[in-house]
Amino acid sequence: MTPDESEASPTRTRIPRCSADATAEHVGELLSAHGAVIVERLIDDALCDRLADQLGPWIETTPTGADACSGHNTRRTGGLLTPDSAAQMLHRDHWCFDFFPFPRDVDVEVSTIWALTDFTEANGATRVVADSHRTAGDATSFAPR
Repeated sequence: MTPDESEASPTRTRIPRCSADATAEHVGELLSAHGAVIVERLIDDALCDRLADQLGPWIETTPTGADACSGHNTRRTGGLLTPDSAAQMLHRDHWCFDFFPFPRDVDVEVSTIWALTDFTEANGATRVVADSHRTAGDATSFAPR
């Protein structure tokens, strides 16, 4: 295991990690190879706190989801989750573009997640299946652990 990789466990998939001073090329290589990458401490705690404070009113006034996929307790202010939301089914974000058959090697959408606070299962953290971008078709056999 390289220093850039997180520890794997029965409930945690290994996702490569790098520091905020990593080059864009290195982050891109990790993303292409694994389908996910964590860039640690890209912004400092003070900026995270300011962003959380500024987003708070918007999150509070955002309605919760209308169905199980969007989460009945989930407030999607730019896709933000809240605690006590049921886990979403595992899915590929590009499924919203299923009206056109893109070639398998075309990434229609690349998502980013900014963890302004602790990112845990208890507070609704997004589940990521590293290397799932390499599965055949639109495999849905991954189950949350």
